[in-house]
Amino acid sequence: MNDINEAAAHSFDQGLTSNMFAQQQAKQQGAAGTAGLMQAYNPAAFYGGSSGAAGGASQPLQPQYNPWLGVLGGAATGAASAIPF
Repeated sequence: MNDINEAAAHSFDQGLTSNMFAQQQAKQQGAAGTAGLMQAYNPAAFYGGSSGAAGGASQPLQPQYNPWLGVLGGAATGAASAIPF
């Protein structure tokens, strides 16, 4: 009777172990499939141009040269030098 119980326990343990390995293998195959999908549907190719274009927009604001300042500054300097003090 003891041998029958031992054989039943051994087959039960082996069934649990094989189910555990099958579950682990299914998880690994699912992860490999997900990695394949991520490579196939990677949106980085679509956003590559827009991220490069946004590089200038992400820079801090820089003062722009205004050509009218040179004209007005020259006129003010000329007018100030023409007035005798």
